[in-house]
Amino acid sequence: MNTTLTAGARIQVHRTAGRRTVFIKTGTVLGVYSDGVIHFKADSGGRVYLATNAQLAPMGQAQTVSVLADAPRALALAS
Repeated sequence: MNTTLTAGARIQVHRTAGRRTVFIKTGTVLGVYSDGVIHFKADSGGRVYLATNAQLAPMGQAQTVSVLADAPRALALAS
């Protein structure tokens, strides 16, 4: 079962470069584009466009997106 993010989902993003943490941000998904890029509003302020891991790989970075338990039914589950 795959989880598909939709606007309103609460997520935490952990971006790394090798073993070094670049950032950890928590916030709300504003939208998801067809190429997988996530438009995201961080709780700490500011809006961010999160690239896909394929787009981050040439820079030596990767990220993990975790859906938070307090997300209000903003997820569509696809099988």
